[in-house]
Amino acid sequence: MAFRIRDVFRILRKEGPAQLVRFAGERLGSYRSFRQWVRTLPHETPIEHLVEVVVQRTRGEGQPVFAWQKEAEILALLRRLKPLAPRRILEIGTAAGGTLLLLSRVAAADALLVSIDMPEGGFGGGYNLLRSGLYRSFARRGQRIVLIRGDSHRQAVHKRLAAALDGEKLDFLFIDGDHSAAGARQDFEDYAPFVRPGGIIAFHDILPDERGWSGEVYRVWPELAARFNGEELVDESGPSGYGIGLLQWPG
Repeated sequence: MAFRIRDVFRILRKEGPAQLVRFAGERLGSYRSFRQWVRTLPHETPIEHLVEVVVQRTRGEGQPVFAWQKEAEILALLRRLKPLAPRRILEIGTAAGGTLLLLSRVAAADALLVSIDMPEGGFGGGYNLLRSGLYRSFARRGQRIVLIRGDSHRQAVHKRLAAALDGEKLDFLFIDGDHSAAGARQDFEDYAPFVRPGGIIAFHDILPDERGWSGEVYRVWPELAARFNGEELVDESGPSGYGIGLLQWPG
């Protein structure tokens, strides 16, 4: 469960400062436990095992890191990326951190992974500052994780990404942030130029669902797929929606 600013005010208003301290302590304890688990992972831990941990387990178990993914879809993506060993990765929309952790395990040994996420918001709700240390701990020895907490549509955020890349280009861009049609399109237009020729751009939630949880990415995806010979990683079992779309960026 995420710990957001609105939670602070809700707990203070209804239960007082003592309960807030207890709540924050519980969250920090769960973050420390998960960080320790990550640090003790063997180098060659099968990606299938990690997907089982961050995708299959329920949030009701109190696990602080998880991913809103379908197992078959995210596994297909990770298996595609692993032999490529991307050195420069950007994830827009990190939320509970599960996909960021998985990407760190298929990235190159010296990879830079950058996360851009809103402190608050829909479709994942961003993440609180207390999680920053937890997410940075996902980096394996030799890797580096840069967390940019802000609106991906802001020029200041673009500049921070450019500074982190220091003149290099992205090998992989994962767009999973603003799920409105306009927001998804803007993320593509703003960040595709950061991708090297031949690099991969992925969109999450390219399929509509009856609950509306996937947002409007499905309105943008068909046009881009037609323009850039898109490929779809789709598991039709289980709930509707989800889906991962892949584009190879011509540069």
